[in-house]
Amino acid sequence: MNLRDLPQRILSNLPKKQDLPEIKAKLLNALRNSPASITAFAKSTGPRLKDLLKRLPDFLRSIPATIRSFFDALAQPENGKMRMMTVLWSIVLVFVSVCVLGKVNPFQSIIPILGIHLPVRDSRLPVQLKAYSFESKTLQTVNRRLPTDGTPDRNVMRIAIALSETAGIQETSAAVENMPDYGFSLKRVWVLKEGGCIIDLRSSTLQSETEAFLKNRDVKDRKPQAFYMDAYFQSLTASIFSAKTGCTSVQYLVDGKPSSIKDMTFDLSKSYTN
Repeated sequence: MNLRDLPQRILSNLPKKQDLPEIKAKLLNALRNSPASITAFAKSTGPRLKDLLKRLPDFLRSIPATIRSFFDALAQPENGKMRMMTVLWSIVLVFVSVCVLGKVNPFQSIIPILGIHLPVRDSRLPVQLKAYSFESKTLQTVNRRLPTDGTPDRNVMRIAIALSETAGIQETSAAVENMPDYGFSLKRVWVLKEGGCIIDLRSSTLQSETEAFLKNRDVKDRKPQAFYMDAYFQSLTASIFSAKTGCTSVQYLVDGKPSSIKDMTFDLSKSYTN
């Protein structure tokens, strides 16, 4: 069947306007006859229900006798197989009831090794980044373990966040200090097919993260706010090139437009190439 003809076939099977009175009459006739059908069904099933209700007391009185006869049969020496099956089924029912009530997978209880959670393999790979050293006032090469299975813009976001974090136990690091969490100031990252990387920054977040960072440092160790932003964005720009993200140039935007920040020596309005 051709799919192009399907809508036409559906429309052709719909009831025509001249058929609507006939359909309406059939529906009214069915509704008129429904009480009679219900009454006939009740009359046919009524005697059966009365018979079942009459026999119900006798059935309930016979339950204790049935249970006693069952246990008497279990006590017979020739019914050893019956006793064994009863015990096995009782154990199964108790086991299933405990698993259901405790929300436990019964297979993990039967096979203990299934309940052991094996350690998850670390899928992150070591990536070379550039971090700013406050002592030498230069960029130092550091290794950070990062997931690299994302899109290029996602990988750039991960690099931006990693530059503010402390090195992990399996990561090598030069003598670099922590930086403010400027990674949260990235509103959007675009990685173009030509290799260009455009990063849109939120100026209010840059200011708030710098102030929060300085509150937790001693007065003698504090430096001007622009110093930390200079160091961070120098590190971020060099890290995007060293981490092999495929970016050949980096352009920053501040609140959606090319702009610089007061007192910064690192000009955010310029485009930087590898």
